This record gives sequence, C-alpha cells and structure tokens, in this order.
Amino acid sequence: MAEAVVVSTKPRFFYGWVIVGVSMMINMMSGSLATVFGLFIIPMQSELGWSRTTIVFTTTIAALLGAVTHPLVGPIVDRYGGRVLMVATAVVGGTFIALSSQAHVPWQFYLLYGVLGTAVIQSAGAQVTSVVVAKWFVAKRGRALGFAFSGLSLGSFVMIPTLTLIINELGWRSGFVVMGVLLAVGIALPAGLFLRRNPEDMGLLPDGVQPAAAATAPPREEQSWTLGQALRTRTLWLLLAAWLFASFPLFAYFIHVIPYLRGEKEFGNLANVAWTTWFAFAFASKLVWGYLSEHIPPRFSVAACFLGEAAGLVVLLNVGHSVPMLFLWSVVGGIGHGPFAQLQTLIWADYYGRPFLGTIRGVLSPPTILGPALAPLLAAYVFQQQHSYRTVWLLFVVLFLVGTLLVLLATPPKAGGRKVPAPAPP
Repeated sequence: MAEAVVVSTKPRFFYGWVIVGVSMMINMMSGSLATVFGLFIIPMQSELGWSRTTIVFTTTIAALLGAVTHPLVGPIVDRYGGRVLMVATAVVGGTFIALSSQAHVPWQFYLLYGVLGTAVIQSAGAQVTSVVVAKWFVAKRGRALGFAFSGLSLGSFVMIPTLTLIINELGWRSGFVVMGVLLAVGIALPAGLFLRRNPEDMGLLPDGVQPAAAATAPPREEQSWTLGQALRTRTLWLLLAAWLFASFPLFAYFIHVIPYLRGEKEFGNLANVAWTTWFAFAFASKLVWGYLSEHIPPRFSVAACFLGEAAGLVVLLNVGHSVPMLFLWSVVGGIGHGPFAQLQTLIWADYYGRPFLGTIRGVLSPPTILGPALAPLLAAYVFQQQHSYRTVWLLFVVLFLVGTLLVLLATPPKAGGRKVPAPAPP
C-alpha cells in the first residue's frame, strides 16, 4: 500500500514584513532629523550669537537640494531598488552631520549640516522606504505603511530625550556627533543587509499571496499609470495642490515648536517632555490608521488627517502657560499628525499603481518640498519681527483647511492607466 504524502498548506513567512521592519528602522533614524533640530536652536544662539533665521536657513538649503535630487531618486528606486543608495547616503550624510559639530561660522554649518549632511540623507530616506513598502503590498498596504511609518514617530520618541540629555550635559556640538553616528549606522546596516526592491525579484507575490491561491484567486488587480498618463488626470493636480498646502507647515512646525514652547511660553525642559509625548501618540495613531485606511477611501482618510493637524495647531495656539493644555496639545497634535506620511504614499499608490510609483512621486516632489524649504525661514522671520509665533500658527491652520478641501475633491482617476493583472505565480 502506497504511503500517503502530506503536503503542508501552511503559508511561508512573507519577506515583505522584513521590508516593513527595515523601513521602520530606517524611518526611525532619517525621520528624526527634522523633529530634533529645534533642540539645537537655543543652545546655538547662546554660544554663537547667531540669529534664529541664520540657524534655520540650513534647513532651507537642505530642502531646496532635496527638490533637485528627489526626481532623480524615484526612477532609480523603480528600476534598481534603494539598497545601495540608502547605504551610501547614510554613511556620507551621517559623517558630515557629525562633522558639523566643528562649525564656527554660518557657511561652515550650511555646508556640513545642510548640503553634505541633511540633504544627502533626506534624498533617500522616507521617499525610498515608502515606495519600496508600497511595491511589496497591495491589499495590506495600509497596515504595512502604518507599521513602516511608525518609525518616524518612534525615532523622535527615542531621539528627543536622548539628544536633550546629551545637549544639556555635553553641549550641542556633542549632540551633532551622536546624531551623525546614529544616522550612519542605524540606516546603513539594516538597508545593506535586508532591503530588496520588490517581491517579484525574490519569486514572491505582493501581500505574501501563495502561488496556489493566486492561481485560483489572483491578487487585487491594479491600474498602472505612467507618468505621462497620470499628468493628464485632474486628480493628480488636485492631490499635488493638497499636499503642497498641507506640507508647507510641517517642517516649520517641527523646527520651531520647541523654541516656541521653551522660549515664548517658558515651559523649559517640560516642552521637550511634551514633544516626546506628542510622538508617542503619533506612533499609536499611525498603527490604528494603518488598518482603518484599508477600509476608508484614501481621500477621506487624508482629509481626516489634515483636519487633525489643524486641530492640534488650534490647541497649540491656546496653550498659554497651562501644563494640562500643553499635554492636551501632545495628545491632539500627535493623533492628528500620526498618519500624515503613510497616507500620502497610500493615496498615490492606490490611485496610480506600483510600477511607476517612484517615478511619479519623485518627479512631483519638488513643489511639495519648496514649501517646507521656505516655511521654517518664514516662521523665523515672522518671529523676529513680531517676537511671537501666533501669526505663523494661524496661517498653518488655514493651509491645512485648504488642503482638506482640495483632497476631498480629488476623486480616484478615471480609467486610463494600463490594467495590471496579478503577477504570475512564481
């Protein structure tokens, strides 16, 4: 009698979740660059005598350079993946951020921190991880992006208290050294060891769908829009305008909120605690929205996020000198901001598909970078003129509300892209 052969139907572990974990680690490092910079402003002012505008100008330089490099990075990620790019930019950028601790005049700081440090790392940070994760997942894209982008908040949650302690005990120069080393090692190692371009390169299917299952129930069909096709849709321009208005406030918010709370509102180190708490709630919000966004149309998810950002700023405007209000801002602001970055990737991927996502995002990124490039400088200038950030926060509330209206008008593009059937089972 022939012996029965038992075939295991248990699905194998999907490597896409390794990609998510690696992306989370990379985002932890690269995402904290903007959120911790505000910790350095007041100490640098005290030692060097530079104005707030002079210090913040380095972030404008870095962002403007990003507007040049991002369109080049997108097609590279689509074609070759982001592994080598990530390793190279992390090592170079982290080294020069550490060396910026030796700056004594503004041009040295701009060159070391802005041009060779921050601009290099940000050219291949969340832009790369967001595209890679979106290529590995379709049906589970929302939760995958939620986990990956939770690293942005988790990194700030860890880096803010760490660098606060180092700056308070050893000075701002030591803070830059530590930050540069952490960025170089924390990005280069996981990217070099584990990052891969897409599931098809490893003989896999998106979402970990098994070949047998794919043969009878193929994964969800997507449309694949080329850049040229996407540019001819009304939806693309509405989305671009929405993200332009909504992204304008963010860098300025991240950079100036600590000087605002420590200086204008006189909360001292409690401001750093509240800022860390803000990211704890942002972290939780990302995970929750990762699941919700798989069941709610993307434009409604994005609109809810923009309204949450506006609500956080309204609370910030009314903080006064109240500690309970300070931590209410941490809760409302963190929850509102949480899904911002992941929803941006989600809506572009859901509307225009996977194959040319890096190219589309890269080519369209300059307008959404120019706003953040100028906003921190504008906020610093307004503060110098008015000795208050109130006008800045009010302007940002209005911009988020405009972004909300525009994204609600951005309905999914009509059929026009090439239908992409489920990949053939490996």
